[in-house]
Amino acid sequence: MVVLSALDELLDGGTEAVLLAVGQKTGADWLSRINAWRRALESSPMENRRQIESLLRAVFGELREEDQPGFEKKREEFVFHMTDWLDDLDDLIALFRSENATKEAAARQIVGFLYHVPPHLNAAGRLLLDGIPDPFTADGEHPVEEPPPSQPRR
Repeated sequence: MVVLSALDELLDGGTEAVLLAVGQKTGADWLSRINAWRRALESSPMENRRQIESLLRAVFGELREEDQPGFEKKREEFVFHMTDWLDDLDDLIALFRSENATKEAAARQIVGFLYHVPPHLNAAGRLLLDGIPDPFTADGEHPVEEPPPSQPRR
């Protein structure tokens, strides 16, 4: 990973290299931050997933009442809907970084992403926020009807 090798080079240079790279006079804080970034980048995908799930549970607990009926079930559904598509996101990022993806493969992956991810995000939004209006519609709920080609748009 390019980022990890850059961090390795920086850390191998010692505190002075860190200070020079970040333009700081004291390096202890920055050195600890760089080491934390390195550990986060090196950590296993499963560990990252546990950290993400823990954060999502905390967010749900912060914004919803714990004493409401079905709180734990809704919290776990929220976590599921916010994480089930993370592999799809990784694949989409890899597609965007790819220099030799075919149009057919890209189209298949993007369509799959659109079928899988937005429904999860909508479900997560309903669970956490009781719903999210669609800013791309006239009333926030129903699609804007396209006028016939001969008529001006509303």
